[in-house]
Amino acid sequence: VVQHDAPADSPLYAVGAPAWRLHPEVAGRRADHHIHKRAASAFAGTDLAQWLKAKQRGTHIATTAGLVYECQT
Repeated sequence: VVQHDAPADSPLYAVGAPAWRLHPEVAGRRADHHIHKRAASAFAGTDLAQWLKAKQRGTHIATTAGLVYECQT
């Protein structure tokens, strides 16, 4: 799981805010690794690259991404 952590004064993804929380379907599943990122890239400032490399012992890893914006009108 990769989760974006924004500063407390951010209008979106501020840590602890409703938009920051994982969807219950995702939160209820076991995660092999949980990354908290602060940059656009999940690799910048995290151990994601090292973790993926360590897991490549005879396995294939698929990485997918999803982005959800909460829009209010």
